[in-house]
Amino acid sequence: MGKIAKRNETVHNKPLEQTHQKKVDNRKYQQLFQKMNISEKRTISYASASQSKCTIDTIHLDRDSPLGEDGHIIKEQGNHLHAAVFDGVGGARNSRQIVEFLKHYVRTNGTIYGKLGEIKITPPLIPPTGASTIACANISSSRLDCMVVGDSVVQVYRNAKLVFSTRPLQHSWNMPAQVKFKGNVFDCSMAPTFQAFLLQLNDVIILSTDGMTDNLFIEEIEDLLSRWKEPTTISQLLVATVKRKINMKSVATPFGKSIEKLLSDSVALQEFKNGLSSKNDNIEEELKKMITQAKDDDCTVIAVRID
Repeated sequence: MGKIAKRNETVHNKPLEQTHQKKVDNRKYQQLFQKMNISEKRTISYASASQSKCTIDTIHLDRDSPLGEDGHIIKEQGNHLHAAVFDGVGGARNSRQIVEFLKHYVRTNGTIYGKLGEIKITPPLIPPTGASTIACANISSSRLDCMVVGDSVVQVYRNAKLVFSTRPLQHSWNMPAQVKFKGNVFDCSMAPTFQAFLLQLNDVIILSTDGMTDNLFIEEIEDLLSRWKEPTTISQLLVATVKRKINMKSVATPFGKSIEKLLSDSVALQEFKNGLSSKNDNIEEELKKMITQAKDDDCTVIAVRID
């Protein structure tokens, strides 16, 4: 688990057993803290966990871009934490490129938002190939700024209840907007959404790919957060719960519920069929079989806590 370091202190990604409490020198937000009746200084702790479809028995802890199509980065910059998750579509190459590019950009410029401002809109990528969804966040001890393209999410839980979530960007059911990496700019199939949210003490921020949100109901996440507080434990247990549900023969999931909703909406169903790369006369029967199954997918979770 990581902690935000003091200003001017060299930051390293240390193994879990070597991490220790570090205080935030957050003078920039002192007046804001006073308005919010916050007298104490805050720390930001974080951890990540992930699993891939091809290594279903392994959960990767605090490792950037494990096997699979998902990727993620966590970088400290002064009193801020830059975090992002990526879900590669049609392969892992694009999500890896974006991970490496943003790492370099943070090291060079101290923020990811300058480059995200250069995102440009291109025609919808249907069918999606060689692209990636993205959910990224700039986190201080009092404020969250985030941007999403596609169905990866940024969420905030307060007292184990969901109080903020980004909105997914999708062309149609299960066809998320994506980002492509071309040269030194991002190409985006839909205009990204930017959102901000004021944070409070003990808030938990979750960034995840759709491997989590397709398989876990909000109530399941809230129940876990009501019993566990540390980001390391939270990220590991969320991924482990997804893994357990994927291995079950029959289970209720948000993905299954979304299929039921799709099949009951003739317009949405036709839009989905129109977006398929090839005609499939049996698609409705195939979808019905998936209602009681978890979605077998890569899953990446970053958990951040304001202490």
